[in-house]
Amino acid sequence: MAPLSLTELEAAFAQAGIPPHQLGRSTEEETRERLLANLISGKAARKSSEALLVEYWAMWRLGYAADPDRRPYGDRLYVLSFAGAHPYVKIGRTDNFARRLREHRTSAGRHGYALFDAWASEPVESAHDWETSVLRTLRRRHDPDETDGEYFYGLAYDQALTVVDEERLWARPRAAQPPSLTTT
Repeated sequence: MAPLSLTELEAAFAQAGIPPHQLGRSTEEETRERLLANLISGKAARKSSEALLVEYWAMWRLGYAADPDRRPYGDRLYVLSFAGAHPYVKIGRTDNFARRLREHRTSAGRHGYALFDAWASEPVESAHDWETSVLRTLRRRHDPDETDGEYFYGLAYDQALTVVDEERLWARPRAAQPPSLTTT
């Protein structure tokens, strides 16, 4: 079963009378800590209300980048953090982020993981060199026994974002031009 989109999550929360984007930062942080502890200990189901709230907040922060109804253009570098028995960060690039995000969430959900946090770059002409330099740096800095290709187990999400920012200076990705709105 596919994970819920941001719109579907919003509808589910509205039906339950819960406005997650109005709960406040301290509630989000407490919920995230509780979810992580419960998933690691095996006490929480991936589809728990805590998991759905945390996924909602991650999707909400992504904004239109995660909207499957928007026509994608350019490449995006992304960093996804998943909570579960052995939390991990996934680094990747794609020319269709909404589709790729859904694929990762579906796969992770099958194994008892929930999307914990997410970031996607603005559309760029090519994210290949940027991704390559981020992966090289993370592999050099992170325990090799905790690394599997683009997956980094036990890596802090914020550490991954720091490397993304550092490597942006070297890779210098150029902004992608949106498609023309005129028709011929």
